[in-house]
Amino acid sequence: MIHDPAEWLADWLQTDMGGDADGIAAFVVGLNGGKRPERRVGNLYAASVGDEGLLLENIMQDDWPPVLVPREMALAGLSAGG
Repeated sequence: MIHDPAEWLADWLQTDMGGDADGIAAFVVGLNGGKRPERRVGNLYAASVGDEGLLLENIMQDDWPPVLVPREMALAGLSAGG
């Protein structure tokens, strides 16, 4: 997989966040400056909110670096996926 933030975001939303409205809402709040959710480990990704956006780590590929999804891109994806 290419380490493209948009692709990682779409994959994370499909594999780890499908049907999780509460989880999606928590990430939206955190990305909008509210309380940040704890690092969440899902089926394929670990996700956390940082100052610059959503940080996704592929937990199946230890040698792959984390990918930062910029805040605006993450919010748009979460809004579409929620």
